[in-house]
Amino acid sequence: MQADASVKFSIPEALVVRGNAKDSRVTMSDLRRFLSGLALVDLEDVKWFAESVVKVEAELRGVWRDAVKQWRSRVERLYARNLHRYLLPCQPDRISRWLMLRTSMDETGKGESSTGLPGLGISQQEVEVLFTDETAEDIGRCSDKVEPFLSALDLRNQLADAVVEGDCSQRCPPEVDAKVTELLTKLTDLTERCRELACLLIHEDTLSFATALVRTCAFSQAAVSEASRLTVALINYRVHEGTQDYESLCRQRAAEFLEVGFEPGPEFSLEAERQLINAPPKPGRLSLAAGGGTGRNTVAEWVGSLLTLRADFDRGEMLDVLI
Repeated sequence: MQADASVKFSIPEALVVRGNAKDSRVTMSDLRRFLSGLALVDLEDVKWFAESVVKVEAELRGVWRDAVKQWRSRVERLYARNLHRYLLPCQPDRISRWLMLRTSMDETGKGESSTGLPGLGISQQEVEVLFTDETAEDIGRCSDKVEPFLSALDLRNQLADAVVEGDCSQRCPPEVDAKVTELLTKLTDLTERCRELACLLIHEDTLSFATALVRTCAFSQAAVSEASRLTVALINYRVHEGTQDYESLCRQRAAEFLEVGFEPGPEFSLEAERQLINAPPKPGRLSLAAGGGTGRNTVAEWVGSLLTLRADFDRGEMLDVLI
């Protein structure tokens, strides 16, 4: 049925909207008293209006719940890898504090499951309580800010898979090399967008991995150049000088890569280091297939590899990158 817009009746004083537009509870006895003086046709209009409001509220509630689910689904992927910590600066203050309670402030030496105060998580119920007073549009904006972090994580995983495609005992095939180069370029572009994306990639050991890729001598100069651009973009943020407690792991990994505070001990042998730099790499990409991105790869290995490239032009180009 359609409401008759010409019908006019007075609204009881208790139901008139004042400064606070939020719904207020009306007892059943009050509701009967308010409606007792209405004619049947007016009651039909009131019924239609109430049913319409309930329908609209149900639809809005569904949209709100979908927005909550999307935010939780995106954050959950990072939470499972202990990477949600890097969302803190890009979320609203209240949501950032909520995430911080679920973040370990001292993650060095701990497993990936170290995620803040015991008993707290990101269950659907907890997230719904978090966003109780937020609209679906507000939640959507929060969710959009998570997307670049997921893109960075996906690209990092794709890179790890791409570098070992095909026969790893041989040089990288041209089509795979082009794919690796493209992934490195996309990662560099993301890294240059904000410091927190760089922290996430450093957390995922990207500095060591990119160096391992350069050391294999199994990729084109274009791929080596992009891997070096990515390395420069990551270290340019000087994460090792950061002061935020939740960045302790990526700060430690950046410092280890840069060999901050390195002091040669009595056992240090310059000749042994020279032989290590000049040692022929494993055939093809076998070092990457064997987990080469998680070994001892520091700025020394990166610079040493760039300065010992076979082609004079390639060495000169990489020297320009370093300068």
